[in-house]
Amino acid sequence: PGDYTTAPGDNANTGTAPDSPKASIQAVLDAFQLGAGDTILADNGVYILTVNITITADDSGVIIEGFHDPAFPDRISLLDREKTGTGAAVFQLVDADDVTLNHLGITGGERGISAANGADSDGLTVSNSRIFGNRFDGILVGTTNDGAIISNNEIFGFPGGSFADNQNDGVDILGADALVTGNLLYENWENGVNLNGARGEVSGNIAYRNGTGIRANYAGGIPDRILISGNEVFNSGVNPNGGQGIYASGAVLVTNNEVYGYLASGSFTGISLDDRAAAVGNRVHHTGNGIYSIGYGEIGDNDVYANSNGFVGRSDGTRYGQSCVLIAGEGESMQRDYWYDSRRAFNDLEAAEKTGREAARRTVSRHGARNIPT
Repeated sequence: PGDYTTAPGDNANTGTAPDSPKASIQAVLDAFQLGAGDTILADNGVYILTVNITITADDSGVIIEGFHDPAFPDRISLLDREKTGTGAAVFQLVDADDVTLNHLGITGGERGISAANGADSDGLTVSNSRIFGNRFDGILVGTTNDGAIISNNEIFGFPGGSFADNQNDGVDILGADALVTGNLLYENWENGVNLNGARGEVSGNIAYRNGTGIRANYAGGIPDRILISGNEVFNSGVNPNGGQGIYASGAVLVTNNEVYGYLASGSFTGISLDDRAAAVGNRVHHTGNGIYSIGYGEIGDNDVYANSNGFVGRSDGTRYGQSCVLIAGEGESMQRDYWYDSRRAFNDLEAAEKTGREAARRTVSRHGARNIPT
């Protein structure tokens, strides 16, 4: 008996009334053809799982909801996979669209929630849950799994000690049109959020003490770019390799975020940009490098202050060069040398003959050289 139920769970029960609950979520999924709006209620308690909870196309639209009552915040429905080996997950989605996971505790798997590449499970919603201490990902949304919404969750790892519970990425998304919003993400070993899908958005989250708070990379066109906006990211660099508050590469816009503080010595960067990634209207302070860019995206209207280095970057450019390498002599007496010229403008290069003559002079001058006695 618990808060939702009045009798112990038993898979021989009907699973349709408080006095006749089944013993597991999987038993309910197997017993009924569930559809849009149907809800499975999980009572408060700890549930040790020996296999993944697998949600398939037959249960598209199902809502799985754990016990929640603001008057009793410690009473939760905790699902513990207790296995971090390959393929182990608390929830595994396969061809299941529009599934909602709400008010659950999810821990102890290789991944907490897995919609792997090719699972084709669109419209996943994960909300108001605690997802922690998994090995690789708290939530994995692979390719072909579009339109995921990850909102108002607490997502964290346990860095140090065993790697089995570091939770490398709190949220790892490759599917398109994802929204990650309102989450608290901390102490994930590599990234709080890692987003790579078209038109994705990471907004309104708090991320701290992760390897990198938010990472985004999209190789497609600007119309489908990723948006990182309105997040508070601080004290990144939880792993010894340092890190960034926000790292963006490709078609990504980083705007209206506050990034500050670092744990690793000067290796930490507030916002790091590559390729076309742009940073506009952010506030970056008390970091190693405020904004670091090796790309050519727009950077403007940022407040960058009280950093070891305010802005570090380079711009694209073109240089022209020519070189000549010559060998003189035969056998063991052969000598080699070279000469070169490099200019910003092609027409400014010295004549090729001049470069060749200098290479020849330097090479011939080496001919007949001998070792100096020690």
